[in-house]
Amino acid sequence: SLAALQSCITFIRILAGICTVISLVFGFVHANFDSTQSPITKDQTMFGAFVAIGGWFVASILEFYLEFFSIWNLEPSAGYDICNAFQAELSRIYNEFSEAMDINHILGPKMKDRLIREYTAREFLDKTRFDSVLKADRFSAIMQTILSEDFDLGTTSSRKEGKV
Repeated sequence: SLAALQSCITFIRILAGICTVISLVFGFVHANFDSTQSPITKDQTMFGAFVAIGGWFVASILEFYLEFFSIWNLEPSAGYDICNAFQAELSRIYNEFSEAMDINHILGPKMKDRLIREYTAREFLDKTRFDSVLKADRFSAIMQTILSEDFDLGTTSSRKEGKV
């Protein structure tokens, strides 16, 4: 999955960063001080540097693959499909905001529904953090789907008004 691959890339970059720091520190020690007291030999320092460079290289290739093959080839309907998969959660959040909104609110029913849908979208996207996995265009597609009146949230307000 996309999230697992992104986690793997991040883990490789963290390991490469750690190897870089260790190699730089011990490279400085070997170059400027008596290296007989160092717990790491000069060859081990060079090996760590090559591992760090290799790690960055592998992470860059995986990032390129992820960006231009996996995410690029997502269907345009990915936002709608994600919303359908989380429809029960979206309905629960929508109903919570709907019940919390005052019945005698000065906004009309359409404006009230838009406001509740916006709060629902923000709450859902804040909890699920799809912005860290998907890029801005797919992320905005999810938000647009939730905000769309065509997407049925199974809402209590639409049931009260006789809509299904």
